[in-house]
Amino acid sequence: MDKRVYMKAYYIKNKDKLTAYRNRPETKAKLIEYYRIYNEVNKVKLKAYKKAYRILHREKIDKYTVEYQLENFDKIHTYQAKYRETNKEHLEKYREDHKEEAAEKAAEKVSCECGRDITWGNIARHKKSKFHRRFFGEVV
Repeated sequence: MDKRVYMKAYYIKNKDKLTAYRNRPETKAKLIEYYRIYNEVNKVKLKAYKKAYRILHREKIDKYTVEYQLENFDKIHTYQAKYRETNKEHLEKYREDHKEEAAEKAAEKVSCECGRDITWGNIARHKKSKFHRRFFGEVV
């Protein structure tokens, strides 16, 4: 019998026993430590794997994200409102501390696909402009 087939059958047959073993406190502590070390040692490899997965499955991830946001709109909205309320001072302080950086970023020049150079803060407005839309052949 192939080792893979044997192991799969073993895990299916002994699922309860293995779950009980993994849920013991001393085993849980060992597993947590093992995975912490593994993740630390293989940080670059795991990051590359995740990036490749996101690229290959972008449509599936986007579809899931949209579905989740639609199904949990109230939950997300409530959470965000609560977060803004509880962290109001921190958010205001951050905004005030980083005001110059935000202004620099907004004033930064960016080249559009149509060939125009615009400021980063106006890119969305530019993409709605007649010039940009005509460049890509849209009827305005």
